[in-house]
Amino acid sequence: MLIKTFLGPALRTIYKRFFKESGSAVEGFLDAVKSVPNKTALIFTLTGEIWTYKKLNEDTNKLSNFLIENNLVESKQVVSIFLPNSPEFIKSWLGLWKLGQTCSFINTNLKGNSLLHALKVSNSRYIVTDENLLEEVLIIKENLMDLKVVVLSTAVNGEEKFGLLSKDVLLFNENMSDAIIEPHNFRKNVLSTDVALLIFTSGTTGLPKPATLTHEKFRILSNVPRFFGLGKNDRIYTALPLYHTAGATLGFGNSIYNCSTIIIAPKFSASKFFYDCKRFDATAFQYIGELARYLLTTPESTNDKNHSVRIAFGNGLRKDIWLNFKSRFNIMEIGEFYGSTEGNASMHNHQVGNDGIGAVGRAGPIASIVFCSVLIEYDQENDIHPRNAKGFCKQVPYGVEGELIGKIQTWHPTRNFAESRFRTGDLLRKERDQRYYFVDRVGDTFRWKGENVSTGEILGAISKFDIKIQEAVVYGVEVPYMDGKAGAVALKVDEDFKLNELYGFFKSEGLPSYAIPIWIRILKKVELTGTFKPIKHQLQVEGIDLKNFDKDDKIFWVKPGSNEYVEFTKSDYQDIIEKKVRL
Repeated sequence: MLIKTFLGPALRTIYKRFFKESGSAVEGFLDAVKSVPNKTALIFTLTGEIWTYKKLNEDTNKLSNFLIENNLVESKQVVSIFLPNSPEFIKSWLGLWKLGQTCSFINTNLKGNSLLHALKVSNSRYIVTDENLLEEVLIIKENLMDLKVVVLSTAVNGEEKFGLLSKDVLLFNENMSDAIIEPHNFRKNVLSTDVALLIFTSGTTGLPKPATLTHEKFRILSNVPRFFGLGKNDRIYTALPLYHTAGATLGFGNSIYNCSTIIIAPKFSASKFFYDCKRFDATAFQYIGELARYLLTTPESTNDKNHSVRIAFGNGLRKDIWLNFKSRFNIMEIGEFYGSTEGNASMHNHQVGNDGIGAVGRAGPIASIVFCSVLIEYDQENDIHPRNAKGFCKQVPYGVEGELIGKIQTWHPTRNFAESRFRTGDLLRKERDQRYYFVDRVGDTFRWKGENVSTGEILGAISKFDIKIQEAVVYGVEVPYMDGKAGAVALKVDEDFKLNELYGFFKSEGLPSYAIPIWIRILKKVELTGTFKPIKHQLQVEGIDLKNFDKDDKIFWVKPGSNEYVEFTKSDYQDIIEKKVRL
């Protein structure tokens, strides 16, 4: 009781005093520029180019000054960044922050309606993109007549190259600019509690929704890797998308606050991963669970152990491959963490040796008070939280899975929400050694290919397809030897339902490739709960193994490289079991 009484107020005082006075998160980058101007800040693996903190700052200023000259700066406005992993992404991000702008990071897999939605819901005044993604922007621009577009181009005569530019589309070529003067007086009104970033996550009721990161929350998340011992001498390799929280905060954010070096790959390549780590002297790298499993499927190579990597950090490393991952690639330490962009519950596990394998975090009595998280009972079949006699949710005992919820604390930058408890939508298990283990995702999202997939978004597309669909259930299914869950849809349809047109329709609706369902199961009847909700849990348990199906049920899938749904057979399932098929 004494700990609860005094620890909470003490932490509250520290957070208020430190973060309220800190202003924009870009000041951390500018501090690094002042303290280590000639140190390597950024390396881009595609070209091998190197930027010192001084050079990166000067290039950033070029874009800032271009935006000022073109009257594109208003106090605290939102600007979208629609770029792949690249130095240009970083420069655009920092350049906008220097002008007191809020950055909205848009997943480069989005197109059509999904891209249009992201721009509308973020209320972006303009979008920064490049030559390769410009076409996707122009397709939807007719629905956003006031949207301005800034195109980062290397073309000397860009207007002639594109031949389609208007007053709303501006070209910027940093090689044609020498405006490296630091812009001043654009951040004087920026508070640490202002929104710094909008990062899109899966909407539980439909299209992607933006989660907000304030400047203070960005600082906190960026410093999480310090729990794993990362510091100024580290060189962090990341192939994770910068438009996601992990790449943005734990990757680049951590590097600027530590005055260390970030090594950015344009995209993940299992065959080049450790080659890059060796070539650029990486001492640490970021992972997600899917990435680790892909690396283990590559043929063994001399690069597997011939590198300087000390620690891998990220989330989603599964217990069944944890030791093999460390052993094969000679990685001494794992920094596993649990958290989400939109959530307020987090924990970490700095795993060295043989203890704590598979755990996402550890929290004893004192840490539980600090992190304010608890596991409560969850009934998957009926999608409810059982209550006790007083009407409260029930905490689960050790060794029993439950949904993790986080306490709302209005004074805390990462736990400030409108309700008293925040549902994470994740099932975890806590053992007597105080370690937590991830079990599963519940509710209306699942994870596939490193992305959160919204069942609501898929249902929204299906509802537009064919009135001959009587009922539809979207869910995720486990695939042998694959991380996450692949998309599946169970349908009750009329006899003349046109299944052969469904895959093409999903693509035309702009569903990202990772969100398009791989399996379509045709049912005679969709089982419902007492409150008329479809019983997803049973469908998830039955999965894609045909021996679990009723004889009248049929299942179809999109084979890798195909563009239509065809019947899924026992032979197809065996090919997956034998790893002959890679999804």
